[in-house]
Amino acid sequence: MLPWDLMCERKWITPIITSIQMAGVLVGAVVAGQSADTFGRKKTFYLTLLLHSILTVAIAFVTSWMCVSASYYGFSFGVGKFSGNFYLNLYGRRCVATIMFAGGTLSCAGVVIVQNTVTGSYRGGIITGLSLAARIFTGKAWGGIDTITNESYPTVVRNLGYGASSMAARIGGIVAPFIFAGSDNDTI
Repeated sequence: MLPWDLMCERKWITPIITSIQMAGVLVGAVVAGQSADTFGRKKTFYLTLLLHSILTVAIAFVTSWMCVSASYYGFSFGVGKFSGNFYLNLYGRRCVATIMFAGGTLSCAGVVIVQNTVTGSYRGGIITGLSLAARIFTGKAWGGIDTITNESYPTVVRNLGYGASSMAARIGGIVAPFIFAGSDNDTI
């Protein structure tokens, strides 16, 4: 962090910046939820997809993010069109989400165990591998929970319920940068 002089007495700057960004995501979730209730999910979805696409190209000049976003949200909102038994699909998604959460939990536990017991040059590689595995597992679990949550609410309150759960998740994102910022200890 030397180029930006974010050492010692200024280490609070990094979590603040991240929290401001996550607060923006929270505001976006609230605005999009209200817009979906007012104008309908379809119009709101297409508007946010259009805005996301335009801004992604304008800021990054990379079309891959646009494709990933369109695919992700396309699958998320098109879940009702999947073939097969609705309840079997729902149960299957719950099993996958549970397995992903378990994998993330085991990976996080592995990081703590390795930090406290393993020494040597390969310690950092093991910790990095387990941390990446935890991130992958929790990302996949998030997708499953996202879909399950969306399907759990009755149609008339789906936008409100989904917006409230999304808002709660964004609060977690705002608080997350401060987990490691307050301590010099690597293990939480």
